[in-house]
Amino acid sequence: MGWFEPRTPVYAGEGDELQKVMKLLKDHSIDYKTQVGAAGTLVLVKRSLADEAEMQIREAKARNWLW
Repeated sequence: MGWFEPRTPVYAGEGDELQKVMKLLKDHSIDYKTQVGAAGTLVLVKRSLADEAEMQIREAKARNWLW
């Protein structure tokens, strides 16, 4: 890829839940950025890592690791 790779939102939320999602992505070495949006704070990851990030979040929710 070039210097710039588009980022895609994988999560939107606030508070403790948001902190847990950011920690989860950091633990899995997934680079992310945050941006304030209408639905709360958006967590954006590089498009090439979006599927992996979404899978990690879904798995954590299913196992009640985040909520």
